[in-house]
Amino acid sequence: GRLTPPTLNISMESSEVQGARARRLEREDESRRLASRVNFMKKEIAMRQKAIESEKRREAAAALALKERDERRAAKEEMHRKTLFEIELKRQASVRKRETTQAVKSANERRIVEERRKKAEMIKIARKNIEAVRKEQRMRHNKETLQVKQKVQSWKARQTKIKARETKMKEERAKANTQARAEGEIDKAKRLAEQINQLKLEEQKLLAEISEMSPSASKPKSSSRTTPSRGISEVASPSRRTKYAFKMPVYRKPSSPSLSGRRHHDPKRDEGKGQSNKALIDGELLKGAFSFGFLDDDDIR
Repeated sequence: GRLTPPTLNISMESSEVQGARARRLEREDESRRLASRVNFMKKEIAMRQKAIESEKRREAAAALALKERDERRAAKEEMHRKTLFEIELKRQASVRKRETTQAVKSANERRIVEERRKKAEMIKIARKNIEAVRKEQRMRHNKETLQVKQKVQSWKARQTKIKARETKMKEERAKANTQARAEGEIDKAKRLAEQINQLKLEEQKLLAEISEMSPSASKPKSSSRTTPSRGISEVASPSRRTKYAFKMPVYRKPSSPSLSGRRHHDPKRDEGKGQSNKALIDGELLKGAFSFGFLDDDDIR
C-alpha cells in the first residue's frame, strides 16, 4: 500500500513540490506492484514447472505400470493359451474315445430298439387277434342269447294260448257236465275229453322241447352249479336271471265218483244214469290238471 506522507504543512509548500512528490510516490508504488507481480509470476512458474515435472513422473510411472501390466497380461495370456491348447488336446482325445464308445453303444441301442419294435408289433398283432376272437365270441353269445330269448318268448306265448284254451275247455266241460247230468249228453263229454287229451299231448311236446333246450343254451355256465330235479326244467332269461319251473302234470283219481258235482252221491238218483256217470268219470280221468307254474300273473298280463 501507499506510505503515508509526512505530516507537513501542505499549505506552506508549493503546488509543484506537491505534484512532484505525488508522482514520485506513484512511481514507487508502481515499481513495488511490478516487483510483487514479478515475484508472484516467478512463484507461479516454479509451481507450474514442479507440477509439470510431477506430471511427467506420474506419466512415466503410469507408462511403466502399463508396460508391466501388459507384460503380465501377455504372460498370462500365453499361459492361458497353453492351458487351452492342452485342454483342447484332452477334449479331442476324449471326443474320439466317446465317439468310439458311442458308436458301439448306438449299435447296441439300435439293436435293442429294433427288437423292442418287433416285440411290440407281435404283441399288437396278438392283441388284435385276441380282440377279434373276443368280438366273435361276443357276437355268437349275443346271437345265442337272442335266440334263447325269442324261444322263451315263443314258449310264453304258446303257454298263454294253452292256458287260455285250457280255461275255455274247463268252462265248456263244466257246462257240458251240467248239461250231461241234466240231459245225458255223453257224446259231447267224450269230444271234450279228446280235445283235452290233444292239449295234454301239446303240453308234453312243449315240455320236451324246453327240457332239451334249457341245459345247453338257456343256462349260463356260471349258474350251472345245481342240477334241476326230475320233472323240472329251468330257463334263464337273457335279460334277467328268472327261473321258470315246469311242473309235470299230476293225474289223480278222484275220491268220489262224482267229478264236477258238489252234492253227496245218491245211488237212487243215479240208478238210471250209470252209463252217463261212468263216461263222465272216464272223461275226468283223461282231462288231468295243468299245473305248470311256468308263467305268473304279470307275465300273463
